[in-house]
Amino acid sequence: MVNKDFYLGDAGIPKEDSFRSHAWVKTANGIPGIIALSFGVCFGTIVIIYAIVKIVDNHKNALMHFINFFHINKEEDKQDKTRPARIVVFLLLAAGLLIATVYNVTKMFDRPLVSLMLLENSIPPSILLCPPTVDGYSFNLSLTKAFYAENINSKMEGIDDVKDLTNKYDKINKSGIVCYLFKETILPIPKKDKEAFYIFNFNQSASDSMDVFIGDNKKTNWSHPFPTSSEYGNVGSLTVDSVAVIYYTETRYIELYNSHIHRSFQCSALSYPDKSTADGIMKIGIHAPKEIVTRIAEPALTLADAFSNIGGYISFCGIFSFLFREGGFVYYLSNKKKVSDDNEKGLNEQG
Repeated sequence: MVNKDFYLGDAGIPKEDSFRSHAWVKTANGIPGIIALSFGVCFGTIVIIYAIVKIVDNHKNALMHFINFFHINKEEDKQDKTRPARIVVFLLLAAGLLIATVYNVTKMFDRPLVSLMLLENSIPPSILLCPPTVDGYSFNLSLTKAFYAENINSKMEGIDDVKDLTNKYDKINKSGIVCYLFKETILPIPKKDKEAFYIFNFNQSASDSMDVFIGDNKKTNWSHPFPTSSEYGNVGSLTVDSVAVIYYTETRYIELYNSHIHRSFQCSALSYPDKSTADGIMKIGIHAPKEIVTRIAEPALTLADAFSNIGGYISFCGIFSFLFREGGFVYYLSNKKKVSDDNEKGLNEQG
């Protein structure tokens, strides 16, 4: 059976309108991400408050550290060639960090990315069966039997995988035409790695054809002459003869916001009039697929990815300290000649 602990049989897809289905929760990497973010915000807030308090208490020392690092007021450092480079590179890195942060935050709210998955069919369709209307005249349709089987090649008697659906329908009145609606909530859920086959037997006088509509009951107005979805998605429709096997395919789109599912159906059939049966007897079978092609909208950038990008940039900024610190690589290269001259002068004085 489909794992009912997971929506649509997949742990990564939250249930419609649940807490985990909200776009901001998905962007924050779900509940674990929210917990980690909460601890991070608390820790970061404490560190920032502590730093602000220390800076206020020792503002002169903090200002002097900044001035000394960039050699702004040291008369003896006027010949230091690293000072302009320090200031320019620092400003470029600070601007880059600001741009990277704004870009990543903006990207998190950009249009969603859509991934494609092949998922097991864990939601049955809703099926509407109607008599045809010819020149304004409609025919009476009477259901005699309805079954569900796990395999399209199953025999209809004497096996355990056949379930009776005869009394599990709603009658829909479409402009005076009485139709039979089998809702997705009462049809058996296809089992994992199993097919689903729905069989309907009818008596219908003076006609050997039938209109079949397959759609999503929650978003379809079945009372219309031609039922259509009220939102995204399509209703599959087909007119078949007295004996027919309908094969439908389904595609699904799962929204980023609240994980709303939009279903589209397409139908094809093996259909022919059965001259060997008694007049007015109709046998309709509907075959459900085992897998469904599902398009899933996901955040363009999650919080973890944004932190990873910004953290990588900050790590890159750490090179700045290595290169431009007192005695660093750039400082050493720019002052190499000066150090060499000082050493030579010292040796001459000793000599």
